[in-house]
Amino acid sequence: MADSDDLGTIRIERRQFAQDLFRRYAVFIDQILVGRIAPFATGEYRVVPGRHSVQLRIATTGNSCSDNLPVEIGAGETRVLRTMRLELRKLILLPLGIVNPSRFAPRPWIKLCLVSRQDE
Repeated sequence: MADSDDLGTIRIERRQFAQDLFRRYAVFIDQILVGRIAPFATGEYRVVPGRHSVQLRIATTGNSCSDNLPVEIGAGETRVLRTMRLELRKLILLPLGIVNPSRFAPRPWIKLCLVSRQDE
């Protein structure tokens, strides 16, 4: 393992209101489960510098997840990712997703965005 000064940090802030209020999201970095994050919580994950992919999933649903978000990180840097709420149009069409999920179910279900870069 690298010295802690040689590592970067991926911080994930789960901030959307009401969506999946009672579910934990599984956090995957480079397709490896590294933790779980509760609603309104923040998780920090130390990684080696380089390009990584981050995805959030709801394990019990099968396909409710975020897109794989590419994150480039250097030694001593922190990248802040945040969940965002679904657009109003997608929420309105959500009941139709039960009848025709391939057409109306919002994809991705979890919206994850890179919001800032911080040097430690």
